[in-house]
Amino acid sequence: MLLTYRILEQIAKTEFSDIVKNATLIGGKSAQPNKLRVFLIDGSFLDFWLSEENDYSFHWEQRAVRGLIHRWDNAPDHPEVESFPHLEFKKNNPETQILALDNLKRRGSELNLPRLKQNGIEFIHGDIRNREDLESAGKADLIIECSAEPSVMAGYNSSPEYLINTNLLGTVNCLEYARKRDADVVFLSTSRVYPMRTINNLDFIETSTRFELSEEQSIPGASSKGFTEDFPLHGPRTLYGATKLASELILQEYIEMYGIRGVINRCGLLTGSWQMGKVDQIIQEISGWIKENSEQLRPILT
Repeated sequence: MLLTYRILEQIAKTEFSDIVKNATLIGGKSAQPNKLRVFLIDGSFLDFWLSEENDYSFHWEQRAVRGLIHRWDNAPDHPEVESFPHLEFKKNNPETQILALDNLKRRGSELNLPRLKQNGIEFIHGDIRNREDLESAGKADLIIECSAEPSVMAGYNSSPEYLINTNLLGTVNCLEYARKRDADVVFLSTSRVYPMRTINNLDFIETSTRFELSEEQSIPGASSKGFTEDFPLHGPRTLYGATKLASELILQEYIEMYGIRGVINRCGLLTGSWQMGKVDQIIQEISGWIKENSEQLRPILT
């Protein structure tokens, strides 16, 4: 855990030096660090907590500057503080009925349930591996299929059955549900569909803090901006990426054969509140959130 805190401290100091004034580890009762505090140039600060049980929490403390505090976590201990970002879609579309179905497998997921209820979102405790659970949801006009075992480490040194049954067979169950009810589908795939070895063979530039993609690449679909759909797909990509790519292909067949309207989104790193990230994802979770919000932070802080 100390190493993880040290890595995050270094990321804050080197990659965000224009908005970060300082960063320091703060110890708990055991004299071991129990959080990282990042001081921003406007006088506010960000606190990050990690735990051996895969809990994390981070908040932006602005009360001394502008009387605000925002929290993002999977172990909330301040229920009186409203989380950010809000459930904007439901708030902006109160007449829309939204139903969430989840098996609550990941530790801490159940902490989302009060927030869903408070925002008028119905919850069904179910599993997309079981068609009967999906049937209990009734009629739907749109399915956002974002269920998955999302860790690229899933299946290593263990059975891949849960991963495959959830990410692949679960998608088939969702598509059958959509076909029978003439529902539209938004499928959240992943950038992990792109082969790892091909990515590792790209041309990189070593900067003072990290490696960055060169603008000119010999492999199509790659540039300093990232990847496009022209990037080659042949080669191994982890079981997580393989099941998502297979699901993409099956969805395209359903679109062609049954006339389902569907959209595939190859998401990159998703960060933010209430995602129940594990320790093996926490560096990406937190550094990704800082990077994602740095353009919004800079004008506020400067």
